[in-house]
Amino acid sequence: MTFKIVDSVPVFQGYSDKKDRDYILDETKKKNSKTDKNDSVQECINIILSELSDNEGKARVEDIDDLLKSLGYSVRNIKDAKHHLYENKMIETQKNGKGGKVDMVRVYEEKS
Repeated sequence: MTFKIVDSVPVFQGYSDKKDRDYILDETKKKNSKTDKNDSVQECINIILSELSDNEGKARVEDIDDLLKSLGYSVRNIKDAKHHLYENKMIETQKNGKGGKVDMVRVYEEKS
């Protein structure tokens, strides 16, 4: 049975073969649409660029990741944003020591 809430009163709408789980999955799919993900990635990109401009063009990767995570962005959105910036030559990375992990990120500078 399905009901609709009207003025805080449940009103019978009809019968359905759907289970509660199906309704929840439908709602989840609506919330996690592709446009939401693209918006989140774009917001991450803007925050990263803003953070770099506030710190003379350099920032520790760990600090940027912590900032974005504290603002509620997913690890995947953060990774996608950094990948987009790197691929479009907007940022470059600096490794910590020989063969070390990426430690710093900075605004891309054209090599002469």
